[in-house]
Amino acid sequence: MEKTVRQGFYVQPLRRARNLIYRLLEPADWLARRLNQMSRYPPIALRRHIGHLGMLDGPGYEFVAYLKLLAGLENGDRVWDLGCGCGMLELALESARWEGSLIGTDIHPASIRWARRRITPRYPCCRFEHADIRNLAYHPGGKLTAGEWLAGFREGDFRVVAAKSFFTHLLPEETRLYLRAISDRLIENGRGLLTFFILDDRAEELMAAGKSAFRFRAPEPDAGYAVRFLSAPSAAVAYREDFLRVVLAEAGLEIAGDIRRGCWSGRPDGLSFQDIVVVSRKTSAYLPGFSRKADRPNSGRSGCLTSGRLPGNHPVKG
Repeated sequence: MEKTVRQGFYVQPLRRARNLIYRLLEPADWLARRLNQMSRYPPIALRRHIGHLGMLDGPGYEFVAYLKLLAGLENGDRVWDLGCGCGMLELALESARWEGSLIGTDIHPASIRWARRRITPRYPCCRFEHADIRNLAYHPGGKLTAGEWLAGFREGDFRVVAAKSFFTHLLPEETRLYLRAISDRLIENGRGLLTFFILDDRAEELMAAGKSAFRFRAPEPDAGYAVRFLSAPSAAVAYREDFLRVVLAEAGLEIAGDIRRGCWSGRPDGLSFQDIVVVSRKTSAYLPGFSRKADRPNSGRSGCLTSGRLPGNHPVKG
């Protein structure tokens, strides 16, 4: 415990130092984007929240392909990009000339401001909403808990929900909260395309052999999840497969098809880096009109705050 507290003491100063470095790199990053005709992409200080800094267009295009192939994304669909960051998926959809209706939500104010200013005017089918949720790392001035914000989020009737590198930062109670929110808002034939770090026997073997990209440790015996850093648990979270299946079922969701395993664990045949799970609403969970705004139940139900972490830790992607 003392070691964890001592490690946590250095987290905020290190984050501030890292932010300063990215700010100093912005002039060079701006010039590089301009010379490579990539000026429409966000600056490095925002991109760092969403993945590998050297890959401007790759991750967005990759996920568009998965949405089409695995979730059946088509023109005219209504989409919720949960944890949209600064809109890399939306930029890829724009390049793919997708036409539909999308709302992206994220707690990071600067990312949402950039997306509203630089994407929506040019590509108005994509709108962005700031989730004013308290988060020590990304939005300490937030006014709401995650449950309170979701209770006031009146959007629904989604055919597709995308959550890339979102649940990889949530602990169990928050995961339950957002899975229930997805279930409440999907239409009958809707699909959610979600990514996780999933621990099965093979992943455990590869991790023990030192072949995985990350090593996860359970915070307590028989926990259904594990974290990369005990001092910063939301930095990376993995779920045991049997536990995840139970949590999905409790939320009224079921896995459609097979889990597409990622290469994070050391698997040589991983489809993507993270594990991909496609979900749909369980037939018994669907009621006609249930996801309409007027009928949507209060998402701020009890038991939806975090367990073993500070309330409201709702991360941006990456």
